[in-house]
Amino acid sequence: MKKFKGFTLIELIVVIAIIGVLAAILVPAMMGWVFKSRITTYNNNASEVCTQLQVALTDLETIGSLGDLRDCEIVCDDGDFSGTTPALAQTSIDALEELNSNLTDMSGVMWAAKVEDGEVKAVALTGNNSANVGGFPMQCPSNGRYRMTSGSSIADYIPCAEGTSSWDSVIAN
Repeated sequence: MKKFKGFTLIELIVVIAIIGVLAAILVPAMMGWVFKSRITTYNNNASEVCTQLQVALTDLETIGSLGDLRDCEIVCDDGDFSGTTPALAQTSIDALEELNSNLTDMSGVMWAAKVEDGEVKAVALTGNNSANVGGFPMQCPSNGRYRMTSGSSIADYIPCAEGTSSWDSVIAN
């Protein structure tokens, strides 16, 4: 009698079951890592926006044309600064549009910044298709499932980034 070489059906079922159990354990853990990396990216991008905005404000102050950017809340919705308060002069909008174009990978991004006396106090940032938010100097913690609340504006997260409000108070879990 000839012996066939190969795996039995029971051996294959056991291997598939083991792979299924491992996948059930690893997939949620991997999703948590993806979420944390997204928050970290948004926090780092908010820091970059803060740095670049401060450089731009310093340059404008040096040449004496800081004007309406001295005390304001800047809101950028994918390159549109119409939500900024108070309304800006065209020269200020031009400077902000140049700043936004100089930042790499900033298409499809919303950010808001609070400026007092020509100094950037806080920046909040999110992607248009994302509910995750990052901030600077107070970063959004990556240890929770923070999501933007529906109907909110990125400007609502400035107090969190500034440290005058808790991230928990405006971002739903």
